[in-house]
Amino acid sequence: QREVFEEISHLVQSALDGYKVCLFSYGQTGSGKTHTMFGPPGAHAHDERGLIFRATEAIFDEAEQLAKDKRPGLVCKVSFCELYLDQIRDLAPPAGKKQYPGPNLELAEDANGNVTVKGLRQVEVSSLETVHALIRGGLALRQTASTALNDVSSRSHTIFTLNVSRVDDGRAGRLDLVDLAGSENLKKSESEGDRAKEAKHINSSLTALGKVILALSASPAGASGETSDASHPAGVHVPYRDSKLTRLLKNSLSGNSFTVLMCAVNPAGEHHDECISSLQFAHRCSHVQTQPKVNYEAVDPAEQQQRIVKLSNELAGLKGQLESIHAHYQKELEAAAADPEYARQLGPVERSDAETDSDYEQDTPHRRFSGGGGGRVR
Repeated sequence: QREVFEEISHLVQSALDGYKVCLFSYGQTGSGKTHTMFGPPGAHAHDERGLIFRATEAIFDEAEQLAKDKRPGLVCKVSFCELYLDQIRDLAPPAGKKQYPGPNLELAEDANGNVTVKGLRQVEVSSLETVHALIRGGLALRQTASTALNDVSSRSHTIFTLNVSRVDDGRAGRLDLVDLAGSENLKKSESEGDRAKEAKHINSSLTALGKVILALSASPAGASGETSDASHPAGVHVPYRDSKLTRLLKNSLSGNSFTVLMCAVNPAGEHHDECISSLQFAHRCSHVQTQPKVNYEAVDPAEQQQRIVKLSNELAGLKGQLESIHAHYQKELEAAAADPEYARQLGPVERSDAETDSDYEQDTPHRRFSGGGGGRVR
């Protein structure tokens, strides 16, 4: 995990700089996706901890450094959900209300095509310990089961999201860390009953994801990125609505985001076909172009106007103070220059060779003082 994180750590910095970032793992069941993303159980405190724990550590290291430098800090909010049997469930229920499974959450899409989960809880966090506790609590709720291929097989897709905004300039980044459930051969996994039902839903959603990637990678616009709408390349139908998974990942797959796929494979001979399929999927993903840009925290127009008025009033107040101070010292200087006794105390006035008597007379009563470094008192 350490070596993999070093390869993608620059993406965490991109999120801190105000970009949207998505990192998702893909591969057959039992190939190590969850191990890569989260690490083994209880690994959050040692060297085998997964990418999600390491990414959150990097975010809070930045927050700690800003506090040490006495600079404006970060505001961090996290959410954690799973897609199980085509139902979206919150993995971060309120403290003391561990109601699970909770209600099936619905998807919503705004006028700009951005997809959100209605009712998904966002938790504002101020410490790394709080984040790690939330992740461990969510993993305890996640649907897992034993199959012939994996003792602890993930039966749902999970999406952990960390929104981070800077207090000073309002840049708002987002880090989506997605652990996809693995594709499954029912004959090899020996899944029956509920396990078979889960596997069919997993395979169906991954098939829909494959179709989306195929459409995006096959189109000239998708390959070059030369399109007016990155989520809908010109002349190409992208079937995002075929699955809730593809709708959830729509913004990251071909929109305003840095997106990275981690392809996990099991190199054993009996999994040859699955390895080839996963690598082909990864190859197609490499041809999809996204168009990331720096994002800023949305501000309510009324609130924005209030801030403008407040800052304008503060500026006017400071300007008034400056003018008052200037007038006060100007009067003192003029009074001092007109006082003969004060002038005698200053000593003789130095004149440069270039100055004439008329220059000297014009300077009166604003005289050139010998002790003032040659500057005029105005």
